[in-house]
Amino acid sequence: LESRMETIQKRRQLVQNKLNAVTEALEEKVGIRDSLEAKVAKDLEANSQYTALRQEAQNITTQVQTAETRHEDAVKEMADKTPEYRANKLFVYLMGRKFGMEEYRGNPITRWLDSMVAQRVDYSPNKKNYDELMQRPGDIQKLISSYKTSLETTVIAMQELEREASDKHGLTAAEKECLPN
Repeated sequence: LESRMETIQKRRQLVQNKLNAVTEALEEKVGIRDSLEAKVAKDLEANSQYTALRQEAQNITTQVQTAETRHEDAVKEMADKTPEYRANKLFVYLMGRKFGMEEYRGNPITRWLDSMVAQRVDYSPNKKNYDELMQRPGDIQKLISSYKTSLETTVIAMQELEREASDKHGLTAAEKECLPN
């Protein structure tokens, strides 16, 4: 039993020594990686193209956030105001008839009556406001999509410069070396 315990202790010590060696090697690799990352960061910080792209990305991100807030406000405004327009039966009637649009049709009496109704409900400015109210969220969403496309292009350009700097300083190779095969 004692010899078995000694054998186990020796194995345990061997495993511990191996673990210590692996831990040391890992710490050394981490130190090398940290050093290389610092060199890459310093290189990128000195790269005017990269700093300009980073600033552009920050500006676009701010624009996206602002536009998203505007979109939320436009959707809320649309939800709040749409019921008023839809509650006005004469306004809804004229919209349904496509009054004031190319598609509007009717005999002369109907057209005359419709124009009297339109004057009564102040149709033209209300229809313009209604259309703008309904269109605004979609317009802002298109703007957000455009901003996001610009941001994506900017980020891709930044990543390319980061990759080039990582390759230049050996960070890419060092990271590949640490990956399991």
